[in-house]
Parts: sequence; C-alpha cells; structure tokens
Amino acid sequence: MIYAQVMAGGIGSRMGHTERPKQFLDLAGRPIIIHTLEKFALIPDFKKIVVSIHPQWVQYGKDLIAQYIDDDRIVVIEGGAERNDNGCNQLYS
Repeated sequence: MIYAQVMAGGIGSRMGHTERPKQFLDLAGRPIIIHTLEKFALIPDFKKIVVSIHPQWVQYGKDLIAQYIDDDRIVVIEGGAERNDNGCNQLYS
C-alpha cells in the first residue's frame, strides 16, 4: 500500500501580507494546491492522498479541492502546530 503525503499546513507568513496561505493562491488560473493534487491523482498506485492543512483553513481546503478534483483517495486532515506534527498526524489518519 502506498500513501502520498502532502504537507499544506503553512500560512504563508514568509510571503508577507496575503489574504490566503500561498497554497491557495492562484497560479495559471488554479490554486497551487490543485496543481499539486492533480499530479498526485494521476498516479494510480496511491491508495490514499493525505493532505494536511492549517486548522483555520481545513474547511476552505476541502471545499476548494471538491470544486476541482473528484477523487475519493484525497483525504484532508488538520495539520499540527509544527511540520513534524503534520507528518505524525498524517501517519495516524
């Protein structure tokens, strides 16, 4: 069984003042996270694609992904306080 792990839990603090975290900003007409997940979805070997998102943005992320991608393998979870916590949360999901 192969699981993909997408860490998208940042808030983009190094980007300066933006209204959304960078993974939700548009690039070529679609959010960056959608570009990423579309590539992962092309790989049939992945049983599950687990995406960790900052707690304040989880519902926004779920709604956004649902608008663009119909793939039951994609699971959105709440990210942890630190990058290491995100990985642990994904392992236990």
